[in-house]
Amino acid sequence: MGRGLRGWARGLSLAFVSTTAVLALTACGALLGIDPGLPLDEAGPDASTGQVDGMGGGDGTTVDSGGDAAASDAAAPDGDATASPDTSGPAEASTDSQAPDGEAGGHCTSDLKWCDTHCGVGSDNCGQMVSCGGCDQGDTCNSQNLCVCVTQTNYCAGRCGKTVDNCNNGIDCGGCDSGTCTANACGCVPESTAQACGKQQCGQAVNNCNLTVNCGVNNTTGCSGNGVCQSDGLCCTPDNTTACGNACGVTVTNNCGTTINCPTTSCSGSEVCFKNACCTPVSPCSGLCAGSAVDNCGETVQCSGDCLNGQECGSNNNCCTPTSNCGIQCNVSVTDSCGVSQPCKCLSGQVCTTGNTCCTVTGCSSTNNCEDNCGQADNNCCATPPDSGSCGAIGAGCTSASACCSGACVTSTGSAGGGLCAASCQPSGGKCALTGSSACCYPYTCEGLIMPLSGTLSGNVTPILGTCQ
Repeated sequence: MGRGLRGWARGLSLAFVSTTAVLALTACGALLGIDPGLPLDEAGPDASTGQVDGMGGGDGTTVDSGGDAAASDAAAPDGDATASPDTSGPAEASTDSQAPDGEAGGHCTSDLKWCDTHCGVGSDNCGQMVSCGGCDQGDTCNSQNLCVCVTQTNYCAGRCGKTVDNCNNGIDCGGCDSGTCTANACGCVPESTAQACGKQQCGQAVNNCNLTVNCGVNNTTGCSGNGVCQSDGLCCTPDNTTACGNACGVTVTNNCGTTINCPTTSCSGSEVCFKNACCTPVSPCSGLCAGSAVDNCGETVQCSGDCLNGQECGSNNNCCTPTSNCGIQCNVSVTDSCGVSQPCKCLSGQVCTTGNTCCTVTGCSSTNNCEDNCGQADNNCCATPPDSGSCGAIGAGCTSASACCSGACVTSTGSAGGGLCAASCQPSGGKCALTGSSACCYPYTCEGLIMPLSGTLSGNVTPILGTCQ
């Protein structure tokens, strides 16, 4: 199908012949009492009918069921080819189309009106390959996928004088081989373009002089705007957006009977194409704190999120309030109620036994010598020398602290040549009692420091408090 309008640019090409031709045609037409067709000075974009008589050369071309011409003034690839501009100005992308990938957030929405101004098979605004069909009769699709007009072969056959060709380019057809030149026709008085075209809105028709004439807007074969010329010569404005609807990745038939592409990129905004329909993704991660899940549009989504205070991300990727399964265990890892492995530790004041259980020290072992109730070595719990015989129990003779399991050797007159192992003793300088047990660590003894009065100054004086010296 063709693309766009071509009239105004073609009309400008007639300006150079307008001055001389208008006077001749007007006078001749008035004398003969005939409709002279479209005067050259009216062939421009302001022409009231937008038609020029005498288009065609009996070459037997037929109306293309494709449609409108390309909305472009691009130069033709060959010398006789002329671009087909749109009278309404350059075609603009639909408002819902977005920039190609890498721009505007990296999302691109295919313009479903792309084929209204393009032809053939090519990349759309998002780089998607689409098929846009052919061009209007007399046009050809160039390498830029734009329709350009090509002058018909033998256009001047049956024509004469200076006029414009089917592309609205000025052309001089010379004189007639036979007959009189009347309104650019040899030996025939041509009917008006309106009479020749009848109800046709586009394409071409053959007039009473067997010459092809353009029936479209501004003396082209195309329709106005983005209209498509149908096989019956009537114009149809395609509504590709409605035709595609919510579909994507498929081909459909629009209201003009044209097969169009609905690319996978035709979905707008955050939508994605899923099972040939545009789909708005809904996050599947509600309640999930880790892992991946498939959303309603078939896309795999990585989930992440923070749990509330006191919660953790469980083995099933759901937030969970954990309960410890450690019990009295320690120095091991146990899976908690949320399925997460947690290290087991003892409470403050407890110790971890060799059996990896927590224990509170409350005294000495009732069964094992030199051990507390938790099975840990404790010299204070030695009732007898340990099995190794390397230290003495409380009450054993000693000459140094290292000889006692308790680490305390107290000076005692009851031990010949040394002291006795005790639970504790006072070091050098420590306070001691002058009466009873001195409790000084061996080899220190308790010496008098305070001498309280007893009787008169000349009476007996007995110290009662001393220091270990």
